[in-house]
Amino acid sequence: MSLAGKIAIVTGASRGIGASIALELAKQGASHSKPPKSTSSSTTPAPSTAPRSPPPPPAQISTIFNLNVHGTILMTRAVIPHLRAPGRIINMSSIAARRGSSGGSIYAASKAAVEGFTRALAFDIVAPGATESRMLREEVPRELVDFMTMSTPLEKRVGRAEEVAKVVVFLAGGEAGWVTRQTVCVSGGLNMV
Repeated sequence: MSLAGKIAIVTGASRGIGASIALELAKQGASHSKPPKSTSSSTTPAPSTAPRSPPPPPAQISTIFNLNVHGTILMTRAVIPHLRAPGRIINMSSIAARRGSSGGSIYAASKAAVEGFTRALAFDIVAPGATESRMLREEVPRELVDFMTMSTPLEKRVGRAEEVAKVVVFLAGGEAGWVTRQTVCVSGGLNMV
C-alpha cells in the first residue's frame, strides 16, 4: 500500500500509539515532519478497581473533555477545508467508549462523544484496547492492566502500538475506499467480551 503524495497530520505523535501511527504512515510514503516534543502529560484518569468511585472534580472533567472532544472537533474543523478527495479523517477513540469502567466514566463519555461526532461527519474511528505504552505502564493501575490482559480473548496480552498504526494506515489508503463511518476496535477481542 502506498501513501505517496498524501499528507498525514497525526496529533499526539510524540509518543505511544500516535508515534507508531506517524512512523507507519511515513513508511508507507505519507509526507511528514518530526513531531514536536510532548509538552503535556496524559489527562486520562487512571480507572479505579473499586466498586464505586467518587466523580472527578469539575476541573478534571473539563480537562478531559477539552483534550478528547474539543481538541478533536477543533482539529477536524481546521482540516476539513483543506481535505481533497479521497482524503480521510481518522479519529482515535477507545474501547472505554463502549465498555466503561468504574472510575473511568468521564474518559469513556469523552471518547463516546468523539465517536458520535466522527460518525455524524462520515469519517472513521479507531478504538484501541489496552496498548503497550508509557501511559499504560505509568498511569493505569497494574491490577486493571492484568484484568484487561486476562479478559482479552486473543493471546491474553495487551496490544502493540504498531498493530493500531497498521489499521490507521489501512483506513488512510485506497484499499479502504468503501469504508466510512466505522469504529474499528483494535483490542484483541476485548470489546466483544
